[in-house]
Amino acid sequence: MVAYNFKRRFVPRIEARSKQQTIRLVGKKRHTRAGETLTMKSGPRFKPEPVGSATCLSVDPILINLESHSVLLETPDGGARVLIGADLETFARLDGFDCWGDMRAFFLEGQPPGASWHGIRIFWGDTFVAP
Repeated sequence: MVAYNFKRRFVPRIEARSKQQTIRLVGKKRHTRAGETLTMKSGPRFKPEPVGSATCLSVDPILINLESHSVLLETPDGGARVLIGADLETFARLDGFDCWGDMRAFFLEGQPPGASWHGIRIFWGDTFVAP
């Protein structure tokens, strides 16, 4: 079981099941895999509060291009899907933001202008269960 810590601003949306995914950098630690349970927490690193758990439905590589306002999402069959326009707005809401502009501003914090962001999308859909 892998645990993820979320900023407090996302907790109400996780509990309401409107946030159904998270985007993370790939690092040294192993991320959850499809079919595994992921634990959700919020708060300080050494004293986080439980938010709940969910079943990971998919883990997909993702490239967010902040300058061209697009998201490249790799699909399980090895293909790719480019999200723009209305699809981008839906994607941002699934990630717990009000809109693409809100999500873009969040990812631009501390990034150089024109930066792109590469990581993975962890999708749990509506499988969230409160503690």
